[in-house]
Amino acid sequence: MAKFHFVEDYEAHVKNLIATKPLDEAMSDAVGGNYHLIGDIEKSIVM
Repeated sequence: MAKFHFVEDYEAHVKNLIATKPLDEAMSDAVGGNYHLIGDIEKSIVM
């Protein structure tokens, strides 16, 4: 068992996402979603 429960919680969350969504969408949702939108916004700020 990890020192903090959120490690197992996050792993279970990602496993559920992978089981219920296409992999690209699941991985995007695992890090907060809207990956491309946020990336475009960050790119416009940096450039």
